[in-house]
Amino acid sequence: MHRPWLHPEAVHSDSGAWHLGRRPALDGLRGFAILLVLMSHAGSWSADARDFAMVGNAGVTLFFTLSGFLITALLIEERQRTRRVDLTAFYGRRVRRLLPAFLVFLPLAGAPLVVQHRWPDLVGVVFYVGNWIRAAGGVPLLGLSHTWSLSIEEQFYLVWPIAFLFSARWRRGPVVVAVAGVAASLAATVVLFLHGASVDRLYFGTDTRAVALLAGCLLAFAAPHLPELRSRAVVYLGCGVLAGSALAVTRETRLEDALAPTLVAALSVVLIWGATSHTSGPLTRPAARYLGVRSYGLYLWHYPVLLLFYAGLGNHLDVTVMALVVAVGVTELSWRLVETRFLVRRPRRAEAYVEIGATEPGRPLGSTP
Repeated sequence: MHRPWLHPEAVHSDSGAWHLGRRPALDGLRGFAILLVLMSHAGSWSADARDFAMVGNAGVTLFFTLSGFLITALLIEERQRTRRVDLTAFYGRRVRRLLPAFLVFLPLAGAPLVVQHRWPDLVGVVFYVGNWIRAAGGVPLLGLSHTWSLSIEEQFYLVWPIAFLFSARWRRGPVVVAVAGVAASLAATVVLFLHGASVDRLYFGTDTRAVALLAGCLLAFAAPHLPELRSRAVVYLGCGVLAGSALAVTRETRLEDALAPTLVAALSVVLIWGATSHTSGPLTRPAARYLGVRSYGLYLWHYPVLLLFYAGLGNHLDVTVMALVVAVGVTELSWRLVETRFLVRRPRRAEAYVEIGATEPGRPLGSTP
């Protein structure tokens, strides 16, 4: 039976096939994801912080799924248009988008590791393998502890475009690779759990987290043949269920906790597809899009700022509010003075930048000016 969604070439065509284009709600969706992360890390003043902390897991998983979706849509579109994928240009865009802000952030947030002479940990963060330090049960990386998710994203960006390029020699190659990757990720999670792997190993490992990224990839392949979800209730309900699903996770040694990112990834797929169908609604509000566009910088800066305020003033709600205001201010400075300076040289084609979230100015794919 012919299944056109199995073919990468079917996603975009010159005959009016589905095209991602500019979707303002995707910026808002990144804004929702970063809000979940902020709620998680800023909840340490609460007596229920242990339970509430897992809301951040939903936000990070949503980021992963959105990254897989947008990056794969871009790769498909480039191959459809040019019959090739320019890996040099792809990685050049990643460097321009990620490194400037990260290199400003790293010396400040990494200073405690330097003081403690934890050079291997610092090097691990620099080379985007910090998640494996956490997975191995290492001591938390202080102001850099949250960079574990950036490490997984960058490992994905390193491997997936190459896998896509080589498997695209066969019509169904990239889809088969993505499906196999999802199956392998789920199998790795179950096998590791049955062999007594630690919670950290299950939570921070790239192999156990790959299911969310690859679920987004599969959504990009299936997108041309899915019905639009025009109802705003889908967005409201999806956001609520996504956040609520994380509250049931305790990060204890239970199989349902180990597989929780898979459930959140499935919910994220529905929510992302719903967002692509909306040109108005809650996710297109200026505040949501503002957070989404700057979510990469906000993700970088909020955690060390919170730690600094808590260390000096204690864990209280008013301190949390002050810290978040400062974090937003620092993020805005980073966006205006650092990030956008390196995005002046716009790529030859529009692109969505989704590494924990900010979008390049200049009419990027999946966004609005």
